[in-house]
Amino acid sequence: MLLQKRIHEWSKTLPGWQRDLLRRLAAGPLSADGQNEVLALLTQDEGALPPVPLELDGLPADEDEYGPVELRAVSDLENINLLAGGQSLAVEPGLNVVFGLTGAGKSGYGRLLRRVCRAAHRGEVLRDAFAPGAANAAQTARLSIVVDGEDREVTVDLAEDPERLLSAMAVFDSRCANVYLTGPSTIEHVPPSLLLLKQLSDTQDALARELSSRAQALSDKLPPLPQIDPKTAVGQALGALSATTHPDELEDLARMTEEERTELKELDIAAATIKSDQSLQLEGAARARARGATNAADALDDAADRLSDSRLDALRETQSRLADAMAAERELADKAFSGQRFTETGQGPWREMWEATRRFVEAGGGTFPATGHDAACPVCQQDLDGAARERLATFEEFVRGDLSQRIVTLRAAIARQAESLPDVSMIRARVEAALDGASDELRAIAQSAVDELAQREQRARRVAASETGDDAVTSRVDTGPIRDYAKKQSAAADAQAALQDENERRRITAALAELQARDVLAGALAAVRKRIEVLKALERINSAKAELGTKRISDQLRELQQVVITDRLRKAVETELEGLDPVAGRIEVVGQAAKGETVIRLRLKEPCRESVGDVLSEGEQRALALAFFLADVAVSDGRSAIILDDPVSSLDHERRTYIARRLVEEAQRRQVVVFTHDFTFVYLLQEAAETAGTELQGQTLQRAFHRVGVVSDELPTKTLSPSKRRTNLRRRLKELQPLYNRQDPGYEREADVWVTDLRKAYDQLIEDYVLAGTVRRWHAQVRIRQLRQIKWSRDIVKRIEAAMKKAANKTHHEASELQPTPFTTDELSEMLDEYGALCDLTHPEGKVAANGTMTNGSPPAETTMGLREAS
Repeated sequence: MLLQKRIHEWSKTLPGWQRDLLRRLAAGPLSADGQNEVLALLTQDEGALPPVPLELDGLPADEDEYGPVELRAVSDLENINLLAGGQSLAVEPGLNVVFGLTGAGKSGYGRLLRRVCRAAHRGEVLRDAFAPGAANAAQTARLSIVVDGEDREVTVDLAEDPERLLSAMAVFDSRCANVYLTGPSTIEHVPPSLLLLKQLSDTQDALARELSSRAQALSDKLPPLPQIDPKTAVGQALGALSATTHPDELEDLARMTEEERTELKELDIAAATIKSDQSLQLEGAARARARGATNAADALDDAADRLSDSRLDALRETQSRLADAMAAERELADKAFSGQRFTETGQGPWREMWEATRRFVEAGGGTFPATGHDAACPVCQQDLDGAARERLATFEEFVRGDLSQRIVTLRAAIARQAESLPDVSMIRARVEAALDGASDELRAIAQSAVDELAQREQRARRVAASETGDDAVTSRVDTGPIRDYAKKQSAAADAQAALQDENERRRITAALAELQARDVLAGALAAVRKRIEVLKALERINSAKAELGTKRISDQLRELQQVVITDRLRKAVETELEGLDPVAGRIEVVGQAAKGETVIRLRLKEPCRESVGDVLSEGEQRALALAFFLADVAVSDGRSAIILDDPVSSLDHERRTYIARRLVEEAQRRQVVVFTHDFTFVYLLQEAAETAGTELQGQTLQRAFHRVGVVSDELPTKTLSPSKRRTNLRRRLKELQPLYNRQDPGYEREADVWVTDLRKAYDQLIEDYVLAGTVRRWHAQVRIRQLRQIKWSRDIVKRIEAAMKKAANKTHHEASELQPTPFTTDELSEMLDEYGALCDLTHPEGKVAANGTMTNGSPPAETTMGLREAS
């Protein structure tokens, strides 16, 4: 029987709480809430949730349960970290490398796969923390897999348990290290298949300690009961409190409505007033406030009426009519007095003179102006000719017109309207005095109303004075809150009047005592409930602790260890440790069995007595974790995929080289997917793959358009073969053509980058093709066997030298005096054609993989600067 099935069958013999605990541990680390829920089950709390037993689907699949399970693609990502949607990360059988710089999305894919596949630490996958609404959105993805040769599509929803067959694939990253520092100088390794039982044993010990702590706390400190008037209903209930008292009865008694809480506050104030014996004075003060607020509201409403929009519109209308009359009068004057010697003729002083002359003539019994042939000027006593008489007649017609009287009337009307405007400054003082002591909110409302009226008054007075100004839309003056305040003060006065009655005082005192007792009980309910339950809880705790023994778990572990921990696995661990030397020189593998432990145990060699964490570096501890993981994989009979996320972080070059060879070795019998940001490790994997004759598939994750995890179907240019670089440059040249055609200013910059990359491609050509990889800038030795594949001639040297010289001109700063111009696209095409011809001429047979990556292990040029001189 397969191991996980054996564990499931054994779990069926356990009590419900323990099967529920196993289920929780299989899903991930036990949370604080989960621990409380398990303890509730164990102690048979009334509010405990029903136990949910462990099912076989809740356990990771045994690796060979379904046959080989391999990954083919991860796509349709929704709300998975910051990973871009619409991407498909495809992988192939054998060795796969997914490269990405820091922050490009590797960890997002790694966390997703760790969550749905088999891993020592599954963890959670965050949503897009920067997307609005993502906090509640679903987290989904699609995994294309092959199960025992059959293609399948699996939709993953992280809110649900993943399909069990996915757990046949194993994931390793920094969170999945199966190394535990247990003693002062020892390390124990728990194989993944037995981690669940180890966790069950450790968790039960932790639960037992928690129950002991709870029992001690209950025994040492019984919560005291609050001091409450025994005459009240609450006081009588607490006086009769016992273990059989139902907490719901006390909760009902303590529960108060909002109306009751408001009543409590009012009664408290009333009781204080009774005690101070000031109800009569308070009544008078409240009535005075009510009258003041009412008068203030009346004054505001009256002012708002006199400054209303309709009143202001009427004033504007009168002013407009006055302006029209005065304009008409000026027009008539211009007509009547046009061409006169004195420019002010017809104006105010002239009118006074005219009327004075009239009075002078009429006082003597004459008529002014005289129109007869014998008419004379009253001022100079000279006879008037016909033109003069006609001019005087015109003047008289102007003076006798009704425009003048209309102007006088309109001016008088405006004066009356101006006099009727209210004095808002006086109203402001009345309102402030009336609302002194009111809430800040009410005074702010009143202040706003007065400010509005002041603005209206200013506009009205500007209109009355014929001044220009803004015609802003006015706001409504609402005195409702002030009148409500007046009503409340009247009601308060009535309440103070009632307090002067002795029967009412007794009623208030009794009602206040009852409500205060209920309020105190509400604050002490937790203590009361705990006191009621303490004896029952202690009994349940002691009974539960007896069930937390781990003997059955230890017996099952020993039985299963005989299946899992074999000499083959011990040997595999030793082999991996030897490959990771000098770590192996500091530790030794020993056999020992104890409760919850495996028989594989490591310890620091004698005479070391220091802590493992103090002696071994982070890199050495990571190396140990990899050793355990690879040992488990090595002895496995299954062939399902393994996925590693940055497996060589903190490791030095020597150990990286070993891990690269080891992963290539494993890729010859199962799919291996490696996520890495390390160019050097990519090179080491390529070199190991070439040596083993294994094809390496590569992809790149990039950051683009404010998203991460954008998939490119090849490794970075630095890791491509010369022929693949030619294809890459050809594609980019096509993209440059539209920029060149429309004379885009950015063309020169992009063309110079293109030429620089062509120059680098020649470096790669010389190392990979011309020298056939015989001499490497980052290699420990000369590859003598490659000498036979070198293709070299003076003609090749001259052509490469000329091509590189032409490209090199654009990789340096050009003198502005020479007026340099960028290469045309035709020139770039010719340069690429020459590079392609040299690729074909120097290409060693069988040295380019199907995907164009370097199968001869060429190191990335930009990452090997530090080793060039050494080579």
